[in-house]
Amino acid sequence: MPENGGMGYDIYNAGQLYWYADYINNGGTMYARLMADIAVNPDLTAENPRVWTPIGTYETPFGGLFDGSGHTVSGLYLNDPAADYVGLFGVISETADIVGVTVADSSFTGRNFVGGVAAYSKGRVCGVGAYDMTIDANSYGGLLVGYNGGETTDSFAHGTVTSGETMGAVGYNVGTVANVYALEGITPIGGGAQKGATSVRESAFASGELAYLLHENETLICYWGQTLGADAYPRTSADDAEVYRYIKDGVLCIPTAFCSYGGEALDKKTPLLRQGGNYVLFRTCNPHTRYSPLYRGCDHSRYSDR
Repeated sequence: MPENGGMGYDIYNAGQLYWYADYINNGGTMYARLMADIAVNPDLTAENPRVWTPIGTYETPFGGLFDGSGHTVSGLYLNDPAADYVGLFGVISETADIVGVTVADSSFTGRNFVGGVAAYSKGRVCGVGAYDMTIDANSYGGLLVGYNGGETTDSFAHGTVTSGETMGAVGYNVGTVANVYALEGITPIGGGAQKGATSVRESAFASGELAYLLHENETLICYWGQTLGADAYPRTSADDAEVYRYIKDGVLCIPTAFCSYGGEALDKKTPLLRQGGNYVLFRTCNPHTRYSPLYRGCDHSRYSDR
C-alpha cells in the first residue's frame, strides 16, 4: 500500500483507486490524494467496460479528505438503474472534503442520487469539475452533485443529465452553492435553494474565460488555471497557468488589477505569452498554498489510519 509517510494513500493508477474505494466501503479511514490523471475505461463504448464502485456508502459514508491535486479521473462507468448513491463518491458525510478533482468522459446511471463527483453530499466539495459527463437518474441527478446538503463551491459542470425529478449541475440543494458554473442548457440547480450557480457557454471552457471566472470569484483559495490550446477545461494543477487575459466575443478582456500571492501589485508591463489567440500570464502555483492545510485548517494527519 503506497502511503506517503504515514499521512495517507497516494493514488497513481486505476487499481489503486479501486482498492481505495473498497477500503473506505469496508470501514477504512484514510486521507487520499491523486498523483496522476487516471483513465479507467479509455473507451466507454467498448464491450464490457470496467464497472466502478462508488467511494462511500449509506452505511459507511466517506468522511475524510480526498485531494485530487488538479488531476482528472476519466472513463468511470456504472449502469445500474436500481442503484442509489452513484458517482465517483456515493455518500459523503459532514466531515468530508473533496477538492481539486475533475471527473471526465464518464457515465453514471442509477435510481436516486446520482452525481458525477458526489451522489449525496453533506460535506465540502470544492474546486472540482465534471466534463463530458453523462448522468441518468430517476431523481436527484447532478453533473457535479446529486443532492447537496453541505457546500459545493468553485466548480464547473459540462455534459448531459437526465432525471425524472430534479436535475442540473447540482440536482437538489439544501446547503450552500457558490461560484459554480454549468454549461448553458443545463439547469444550474435542479431543485431547492437556487442561489450560487450560473450558466456559461460552451466556448468558455476552452477559451480561458471559465478559468478566469472561477479564479476571480473564488470562495476559497483555488488557483484555477489553464494551458490554452491544450486543456479543454480549467484545472487546478500547479503546472497550469492562471488566466489573466482571455478572449470573449473576439474582444481581449483584461482585469482591472493584478495581485501576486503576497498581495502586492504586479507590474502591468509583465510580458504576456500568446497561445491560440488567447493571452495568458504564466505563473506557477505554489502547491503549499493550495489544498490540504487550507481546508478547515486541518493537516493530513487527521485523516491518517493511525
